[in-house]
Amino acid sequence: MMQTSRRYWPTLKKHVHILGEVRRVAHGQGAIASLYLYETSRERSDEPEELPPARAKVIIGACKEIRCTICGELVDWEEAPTEAYLRLIRHFVKVESV
Repeated sequence: MMQTSRRYWPTLKKHVHILGEVRRVAHGQGAIASLYLYETSRERSDEPEELPPARAKVIIGACKEIRCTICGELVDWEEAPTEAYLRLIRHFVKVESV
């Protein structure tokens, strides 16, 4: 998948270091937002030119307490899961209760 613009995560307002990137991944007939979590956090002045190794390549929905490898602070991935959940739910067969 080719990406034209990079969205570093978290924003500077939420944390001083870069822990990963928000990316769009194919899912079903569309795409959903996900977090590509870097193996090692980066300084804001040291943004990678290419994707570095990952701790997790695709995190969909919310994830609590992701640790910054530079300062140890915990940061929550709070991407609204609605889009992801709706796409995932569409793939499940509705089971009627007995």
